[in-house]
Amino acid sequence: MPLATPDSEARDAGRGAAPRGLRLPDVILLPAGSDATPAAGIHLVLDHRGVGVTRVTTDLPRILAWDAVRRTTVEDWAGGDDTPAGAVLVVETAGGAYRFLVPRAEAAELGPVVTRLVDGYSGRGETSPRSRFDRVRPVLTVVLIVLVLAAVALILAQSAGAIHLGFLGGNGSGPGGTIVPVP
Repeated sequence: MPLATPDSEARDAGRGAAPRGLRLPDVILLPAGSDATPAAGIHLVLDHRGVGVTRVTTDLPRILAWDAVRRTTVEDWAGGDDTPAGAVLVVETAGGAYRFLVPRAEAAELGPVVTRLVDGYSGRGETSPRSRFDRVRPVLTVVLIVLVLAAVALILAQSAGAIHLGFLGGNGSGPGGTIVPVP
Protein backbone atom coordinates (compact mmCIF):
# COMPACT_ATOMS: atom_id res chain seq x y z
CA MET A 1 0.00 0.00 0.00
CA PRO A 2 1.58 3.32 -0.96
CA LEU A 3 1.83 5.70 1.99
CA ALA A 4 2.59 8.86 0.05
CA THR A 5 -0.47 11.07 0.03
CA PRO A 6 -0.42 14.87 -0.25
CA ASP A 7 -0.47 15.08 3.56
CA SER A 8 2.44 12.69 4.06
CA GLU A 9 5.11 14.18 1.80
CA ALA A 10 8.25 14.89 3.79
CA ARG A 11 9.47 18.46 4.02
CA ASP A 12 12.93 17.31 3.15
CA ALA A 13 13.03 13.62 2.25
CA GLY A 14 16.80 13.65 1.89
CA ARG A 15 17.30 14.65 5.53
CA GLY A 16 14.59 12.43 7.02
CA ALA A 17 12.51 15.39 8.24
CA ALA A 18 9.14 14.78 9.82
CA PRO A 19 6.22 14.63 7.40
CA ARG A 20 3.59 17.37 7.59
CA GLY A 21 0.99 14.73 8.26
CA LEU A 22 -0.08 11.23 7.37
CA ARG A 23 -3.51 10.21 6.12
CA LEU A 24 -4.40 6.52 6.32
CA PRO A 25 -7.80 5.74 4.75
CA ASP A 26 -9.82 2.58 5.35
CA VAL A 27 -8.14 1.61 8.63
CA ILE A 28 -9.62 -1.07 10.89
CA LEU A 29 -9.74 -0.56 14.67
CA LEU A 30 -8.86 -3.90 16.21
CA PRO A 31 -10.81 -4.81 19.35
CA ALA A 32 -9.22 -5.10 22.77
CA GLY A 33 -11.16 -8.23 23.73
CA SER A 34 -11.15 -11.54 21.92
CA ASP A 35 -14.93 -11.66 21.49
CA ALA A 36 -15.34 -8.16 20.02
CA THR A 37 -15.49 -7.51 16.28
CA PRO A 38 -13.16 -5.11 14.44
CA ALA A 39 -14.51 -1.69 13.49
CA ALA A 40 -13.96 -0.95 9.80
CA GLY A 41 -14.53 2.24 7.83
CA ILE A 42 -12.15 4.47 9.77
CA HIS A 43 -9.83 7.14 8.43
CA LEU A 44 -6.75 7.92 10.54
CA VAL A 45 -4.88 11.22 10.29
CA LEU A 46 -1.66 11.97 12.14
CA ASP A 47 -0.79 15.65 11.95
CA HIS A 48 0.18 18.67 14.08
CA ARG A 49 -3.04 18.38 16.14
CA GLY A 50 -2.52 14.75 17.13
CA VAL A 51 -4.09 11.47 16.08
CA GLY A 52 -7.42 12.09 14.35
CA VAL A 53 -9.95 9.31 13.93
CA THR A 54 -12.94 9.75 11.60
CA ARG A 55 -15.57 7.16 10.78
CA VAL A 56 -16.71 7.10 7.18
CA THR A 57 -20.29 7.76 8.30
CA THR A 58 -19.40 11.00 10.16
CA ASP A 59 -17.45 14.07 9.16
CA LEU A 60 -16.18 15.19 12.58
CA PRO A 61 -12.88 13.67 13.67
CA ARG A 62 -12.04 12.75 17.21
CA ILE A 63 -8.58 14.08 17.99
CA LEU A 64 -6.16 12.58 20.50
CA ALA A 65 -3.60 15.30 21.25
CA TRP A 66 0.10 14.43 21.09
CA ASP A 67 0.63 15.12 24.79
CA ALA A 68 -1.83 12.29 25.57
CA VAL A 69 0.13 9.78 23.47
CA ARG A 70 2.68 7.84 25.53
CA ARG A 71 4.12 5.65 22.80
CA THR A 72 3.47 4.44 19.27
CA THR A 73 4.67 1.24 17.64
CA VAL A 74 4.11 -0.39 14.27
CA GLU A 75 3.93 -4.19 14.01
CA ASP A 76 3.29 -6.66 11.22
CA TRP A 77 -0.16 -8.31 11.20
CA ALA A 78 -0.55 -11.72 9.57
CA GLY A 79 -4.31 -11.39 9.26
CA GLY A 80 -7.13 -13.21 10.96
CA ASP A 81 -10.61 -14.59 10.40
CA ASP A 82 -12.18 -11.17 9.81
CA THR A 83 -9.13 -9.06 9.02
CA PRO A 84 -6.63 -8.91 6.14
CA ALA A 85 -2.85 -8.91 6.55
CA GLY A 86 -1.11 -5.57 6.99
CA ALA A 87 0.59 -3.41 9.60
CA VAL A 88 -0.83 -2.49 13.01
CA LEU A 89 -0.24 1.00 14.38
CA VAL A 90 -0.45 0.82 18.19
CA VAL A 91 -1.16 4.14 19.95
CA GLU A 92 -0.66 3.87 23.71
CA THR A 93 -2.28 6.36 26.08
CA ALA A 94 -2.77 6.50 29.85
CA GLY A 95 -6.20 4.93 29.32
CA GLY A 96 -4.99 2.01 27.23
CA ALA A 97 -3.80 1.10 23.76
CA TYR A 98 -5.59 1.52 20.44
CA ARG A 99 -4.62 -0.82 17.62
CA PHE A 100 -5.27 0.36 14.07
CA LEU A 101 -4.81 -2.14 11.25
CA VAL A 102 -3.63 -0.64 7.97
CA PRO A 103 -4.51 -3.34 5.41
CA ARG A 104 -1.85 -4.34 2.88
CA ALA A 105 0.77 -2.09 4.52
CA GLU A 106 4.13 -3.29 5.78
CA ALA A 107 5.54 -2.36 9.18
CA ALA A 108 8.98 -1.80 7.61
CA GLU A 109 7.47 0.90 5.37
CA LEU A 110 4.96 2.46 7.78
CA GLY A 111 7.13 2.38 10.92
CA PRO A 112 9.80 4.92 9.92
CA VAL A 113 7.20 7.35 8.56
CA VAL A 114 5.19 7.20 11.80
CA THR A 115 8.35 7.48 13.93
CA ARG A 116 9.54 10.63 12.12
CA LEU A 117 6.09 12.17 12.37
CA VAL A 118 5.60 11.35 16.07
CA ASP A 119 9.12 12.54 16.94
CA GLY A 120 8.41 15.82 15.15
CA TYR A 121 5.12 16.48 16.92
CA SER A 122 5.28 14.82 20.35
CA GLY A 123 7.71 16.96 22.30
CA ARG A 124 10.97 16.77 20.45
CA GLY A 125 9.66 18.94 17.63
CA GLU A 126 8.87 22.64 17.62
CA THR A 127 5.08 22.31 17.56
CA SER A 128 4.57 20.73 20.98
CA PRO A 129 3.64 22.83 24.03
CA ARG A 130 6.17 20.81 26.03
CA SER A 131 9.03 22.32 24.00
CA ARG A 132 8.69 25.64 25.92
CA PHE A 133 9.44 23.87 29.19
CA ASP A 134 12.36 22.09 27.57
CA ARG A 135 13.91 25.48 26.76
CA VAL A 136 13.41 26.77 30.34
CA ARG A 137 14.58 23.60 32.11
CA PRO A 138 18.35 24.38 31.90
CA VAL A 139 17.79 27.83 33.41
CA LEU A 140 15.73 26.38 36.26
CA THR A 141 18.44 23.78 36.89
CA VAL A 142 21.14 26.47 37.17
CA VAL A 143 18.97 28.55 39.53
CA LEU A 144 18.38 25.54 41.76
CA ILE A 145 22.11 24.70 41.88
CA VAL A 146 22.98 28.31 42.79
CA LEU A 147 20.40 28.32 45.60
CA VAL A 148 21.72 25.05 47.03
CA LEU A 149 25.31 26.29 46.89
CA ALA A 150 24.32 29.56 48.59
CA ALA A 151 22.58 27.65 51.39
CA VAL A 152 25.64 25.43 51.90
CA ALA A 153 27.92 28.50 52.00
CA LEU A 154 25.72 30.18 54.63
CA ILE A 155 25.67 27.05 56.79
CA LEU A 156 29.46 26.69 56.58
CA ALA A 157 30.00 30.38 57.37
CA GLN A 158 27.75 30.14 60.41
CA SER A 159 29.40 26.96 61.67
CA ALA A 160 32.81 28.68 61.34
CA GLY A 161 31.46 31.58 63.41
CA ALA A 162 31.88 34.16 60.65
CA ILE A 163 28.16 35.04 60.62
CA HIS A 164 25.08 34.42 62.71
CA LEU A 165 21.70 33.64 61.18
CA GLY A 166 19.05 32.81 63.73
CA PHE A 167 16.94 30.81 61.34
CA LEU A 168 19.90 28.44 60.87
CA GLY A 169 19.92 27.63 64.61
CA GLY A 170 23.18 29.28 65.62
CA ASN A 171 24.17 29.85 69.28
CA GLY A 172 24.37 33.62 68.84
CA SER A 173 28.11 33.97 69.33
CA GLY A 174 30.20 35.58 66.64
CA PRO A 175 33.98 35.90 66.28
CA GLY A 176 35.79 36.11 69.62
CA GLY A 177 32.81 34.82 71.60
CA THR A 178 30.87 38.08 71.44
CA ILE A 179 27.19 38.21 70.64
CA VAL A 180 26.43 39.63 67.22
CA PRO A 181 22.89 41.06 67.04
CA VAL A 182 20.83 40.27 64.00
CA PRO A 183 19.02 43.34 62.67
